Amino acid sequence: MFRCSHSSRRGGKSQNRTRQKAHGADPATKFGAFFLSADESDAEVSQKQLRQRLSYVRSVRERCAELISVEEQQQERHQRHLFEAVLCVSVRRVGDDWEAYVVRCFPQQAAASEIHAIPQFCFPDSQTWKSSVASYESETFSFVLTSSVGGRRFGYCRRFVPLEKGSWIPVVYCIISHMSAFVFYANVLKEIQNRHALSEAAASTFIGAAYRKPYPPPGDSITICCCGEQRDMLHVSTFTRLVDSRLEHVDYACLLHALGISQLVKVFSAVLMERRVLFVASRLSTLSSCVHAITALLYPFIWQHTFVPVLPSKLLDFVCSPTPFIIGMLSENCAQLSNMPLSEVLLVNLDRAELSWQQGDEGTLIPRKLHKALMNALGMCLDDIGNNTKNLMISEAFIRLFVETVGHYKQHLVTQQNGVRLLQMPGTRLKNATGNVTITGKRLDAGMSDTRNSAASLNCKRLIGCRMSVVGPIGIVEFQKDSFVNAVQSKSTRVFLQWFCETQMFEVFVADRLQEAPAESCGLFETRLSEHELECYTTKHSTTLRSNVKVFGKKMKGIGERFLRAA
Repeated sequence: MFRCSHSSRRGGKSQNRTRQKAHGADPATKFGAFFLSADESDAEVSQKQLRQRLSYVRSVRERCAELISVEEQQQERHQRHLFEAVLCVSVRRVGDDWEAYVVRCFPQQAAASEIHAIPQFCFPDSQTWKSSVASYESETFSFVLTSSVGGRRFGYCRRFVPLEKGSWIPVVYCIISHMSAFVFYANVLKEIQNRHALSEAAASTFIGAAYRKPYPPPGDSITICCCGEQRDMLHVSTFTRLVDSRLEHVDYACLLHALGISQLVKVFSAVLMERRVLFVASRLSTLSSCVHAITALLYPFIWQHTFVPVLPSKLLDFVCSPTPFIIGMLSENCAQLSNMPLSEVLLVNLDRAELSWQQGDEGTLIPRKLHKALMNALGMCLDDIGNNTKNLMISEAFIRLFVETVGHYKQHLVTQQNGVRLLQMPGTRLKNATGNVTITGKRLDAGMSDTRNSAASLNCKRLIGCRMSVVGPIGIVEFQKDSFVNAVQSKSTRVFLQWFCETQMFEVFVADRLQEAPAESCGLFETRLSEHELECYTTKHSTTLRSNVKVFGKKMKGIGERFLRAA
């Protein structure tokens, strides 16, 4: 049921003192000051707490009665057009209420059944709309549409008040695309707004010309040419995708500055635990940016449950779901929460950097030494550096956390016949004709759905035992969970892995890797693993996991110095 609010604010005197000591030093000293040696003793987690965490993540899987989908390694997909459709949406008065509706759509043959739900996401606050507005600050935000089979389409929106004389009602131009590239499409939307300021016909001409362009690969540009209304002038616009595709999906810096370091790590920990997290903010742009950012920080894992970056006021009952979710909601709807049967929901207020209804263990879910190293690394991101540099550093800090905790997973993918490690068989293809996956151990009949697009759907059953296996041409290749957990020297990290291995995001991650040939695992995470293994080899460290704050600190120091030189 709805519980009394308990809030905490960001910031801390000790954190400020640490930052003040480093201020003004040279770059090497400035970064190194944040990585002080930590107490070598592990933080203790009681057996009762561990049992509670295991019980929770297992019960989540029992409640989610859907099929498992395993996402293929993220790749750039060829798209025939730059986007699927563009909608112009506005609001109109219907009786005493306001209603969002589609003014026009390009292309016109876009199926009505596919766009009927989009207006309410363009105006999630239509039910609370008071009247037309005399002024409105333009903002860009996004939402996600998930199909019944887990496929995703993204909606990128630009909301503004037209400059036409006598117009006081905002409009939204919404780009629908299967591609996740917020920064790229936000620039396209700004140009649409500029053309709309000339005339609606000019905006439509630009949209038609843009539609015929292909979606460019990272680092490439497209040039859109279209004539003016009198055909006496040629308008040329160029749009370039960022080389690092991580930076065009989300704005990590926005999330860090909204919450602060301590609160961000707590929210991230709750998401790792697959809990229900509700974000609230007064602005759509802040809300959608932060909600997208928190899920992107899970890479190489993927959030497997309900994901609604901006929840329309008409769909507010979604926050009463008993299953895990990440939902964004405008703060004007907060008053209605007191009348709803909410249970164990973490409320994240982005405007005030407050967390409410915490369960109290958010600060202990991540192993203590890695928790400290992560916070130190994030502290470097608060310096006055470029936004792209901040985003890269924030992303690398969380990737490094997963390198330290689960980076040894490949050493526990073995063949059932002879125990040869998968790493010793480069180039061997594991995927058979049907891609069937079998799991030994206790099974549940419930399943789950990956909310992102998937190239292959596996016939998986639930894993609460010690291994997951796949039948391939070289025999049965399996993931040995128990040996994976016990290989870690740190007791607190073993406790973390005991419950984290039971989450749906980890299970999908492993099932995905079982379906890949070793040579195919060439994403960013695998690149960081290779770099980490090379570090261990060249420094004569063991290749087993080293959850040592100094190792983490040296890595992040080097990353930070490279980014500062490039900024």
